[in-house]
Amino acid sequence: NDDLPGWGTLTHAGATASPAAPTAPAGLTATGARHAIALAWLPSAWATGYTVRRATGPEGPYERIASGVATPAYTDRTVRAGRTYSYTVDATNSRGTSGSSGWVAATAGLPGPWSARDVGTPRIPGSATFDGERFVLEAGGTADSCRLVHLPLHGDGTVTARIVWPLSSQYSTIGVTVRGSLDADAPYAAMLVQGLPLHTWSGVWTVRRSAGAPVSATGSTPVPPSQRQAITTAAAFPISDLGTLPASATPLEAPCVEGAGDGYRLRAPYWVRVTRRGSRCTGAISPDGERWTEVGSTEVRLGHTAYAGLALSSCLGVDETYAETGTGAFDNVTVTSPAGPLWTVPCPARTATGLRARAAADAVELAWTDPDPAARYTVLRAVRARGPYETVATGVGPVGFGTRIRYADATGTPGVTYHYAVAKTNRGGRGPLSPPASARMPTPSVPQLTSADTASANRGVPFHHLLRATHEPVRFTATGLPAGLRVDEHTGLISGRPSSRGTFTVTTGAGNASGTATGTLTLDVGTPPPAPWSYGDLGDPVLDERAFGTYGVVAVRTPGSTAYDAGTFTVRGAGTDLTVNGQGMTGHFVHRSISGDCEFTARLVSRTGATAADRVGLLMAKSLSPFDQAAGAIVTGGTTVQLMLRPVVAGPSAFTGGGDLAGDGRLTLPCLLRLKRTGTAFAAAASTDDGATWVPLAEGTVPGFGDAPYHLGLVVCSRDPLARTTTRFDRVHITPAQSGETPR
Repeated sequence: NDDLPGWGTLTHAGATASPAAPTAPAGLTATGARHAIALAWLPSAWATGYTVRRATGPEGPYERIASGVATPAYTDRTVRAGRTYSYTVDATNSRGTSGSSGWVAATAGLPGPWSARDVGTPRIPGSATFDGERFVLEAGGTADSCRLVHLPLHGDGTVTARIVWPLSSQYSTIGVTVRGSLDADAPYAAMLVQGLPLHTWSGVWTVRRSAGAPVSATGSTPVPPSQRQAITTAAAFPISDLGTLPASATPLEAPCVEGAGDGYRLRAPYWVRVTRRGSRCTGAISPDGERWTEVGSTEVRLGHTAYAGLALSSCLGVDETYAETGTGAFDNVTVTSPAGPLWTVPCPARTATGLRARAAADAVELAWTDPDPAARYTVLRAVRARGPYETVATGVGPVGFGTRIRYADATGTPGVTYHYAVAKTNRGGRGPLSPPASARMPTPSVPQLTSADTASANRGVPFHHLLRATHEPVRFTATGLPAGLRVDEHTGLISGRPSSRGTFTVTTGAGNASGTATGTLTLDVGTPPPAPWSYGDLGDPVLDERAFGTYGVVAVRTPGSTAYDAGTFTVRGAGTDLTVNGQGMTGHFVHRSISGDCEFTARLVSRTGATAADRVGLLMAKSLSPFDQAAGAIVTGGTTVQLMLRPVVAGPSAFTGGGDLAGDGRLTLPCLLRLKRTGTAFAAAASTDDGATWVPLAEGTVPGFGDAPYHLGLVVCSRDPLARTTTRFDRVHITPAQSGETPR
């Protein structure tokens, strides 16, 4: 689960100890209103009273504003609207006084010129607070109502924010918006991120073009209406109806999301942006605030004066007690116009605590603590404790769920003692430097390359391959790359679009202060399948495991690829299984979209680099989600061929049937495979005599497969997360059920 002590969600019980001086209060929270700030905390053991202290910044000085407080709550009514205050609390009894709690900050109301209100008619009124760095919204609402924090925008401008992880609900709708007015039926454009149980957390471009007009919600990947019940109330992990789903959505990618049997979870902060230029509004999303993906662009009748803001609704219309309200937060908020900034978040006030530096075998290892799992830091270094400090790294944050942040620096001169400091950063700038910590830079061992020595790419198609090595390399090289590819000398990432076919011998290198290791990468560049065929991994591809705190159930740790030559598909795929944990599928899938009934045949020519239990064959999938419904004609271990059915979303794949194909019930290659769809019924067959005779394998149904377009193609799963199976298919034919159409 996601419980952590710093979030106030982890409880424990223990033996009773003898009374002593009280423990320091924990779980301190502050909620700001315009003329008061309400504090609350967890009771301290053996406390008879509490003292509350306040400062205008987290570093103090703190002044006592209340003592003898009998209960673990206090309301400060001596605040000024729009100002931010920091608070600590200590506990007392007859035996002494505890240490102070951790500090917490809140603003009395919202900073000018921001205001807040509910839009529409949510069942429970919402709220909004600001703590000096982030806006925290609590909201009920459905897809048509929300809590809105807003400021006026005269003419053109851009509103940008980072959605802070974690959210209180995995089905929230949260993002930024520009509205023509504050009326419920006003025209608006919103770049929202929302949790869709099957299609993962996604960016949804949500627009009402004019007052009172219908709302459109779109992205890059269709969400057919026929899937509404299949992915909610009829799923293997049923949840309540989520109301009207978007027509399409742009999925977020791992490691920002993690697949789970009851839906994808948001696992990292994510950026959203809306830009207005005249009547044209454009929405985009980004994992890091630097690399942006446009989701939509629409003409909207806003008028000269509009409202830019932050929006949250709880759960897409789930009418359940647990979904009455949800909480979401934004940081790094900025609103700009062509003339310059209209509002920018203040730079962080928090100083990192507990910075430690130690000389490890190959690098100086740093560690420090921040209870904010969305925090990002700049790491600085100097040869003297008083500086001057130079930046070593930016954007450093925790990986996974911990509050301990780590960074290894191997870029210095061996034998030199360096002094380090870290500073929390945001769009407003860099916060105060932490107290320094020092360590002597060690002499590292020479690196040894550990990344794969073979890779496959296609001409004109984006390619990524990460060079990895032991002993903290600080520089990478790759010579002999085909045109269109380059290597990042700092990260070892080879990327780009190769412009020529062939087999390339690439000399790779990884070095540090002690030397350079070299190796050879054999890179095969082929031709991608022709349109309308496409290919990709079923599941969440993992390029760099260091970016993952944990692996989701459908993680693909070795990405695959597909090449095409003269009618032959060469499909290279890894993956855990076509029924992972009884919930999802992983593997490589070369596919095309089709509608209606059809008969699909292909010849399985060969398998190489295969495991004794790999699964390859034909697949019809309702969508490209690894949790969706599907049917297949699947060969296991090169010897057994069966019908695979996934009748329920996020349920197991069942393998049935298997005819007597070679006298002993075992399959020999090459062989023909056939998969036929008739409505919700599917049938598999195989032939080892070039189609002269077909052996039926099994028949079955996938209820609710629907009439929307689906994906048909070739699937390869090695059933080994770290190794690929290479499979060749040819004589691929699709025969539609309608008479008069030509096989394809």
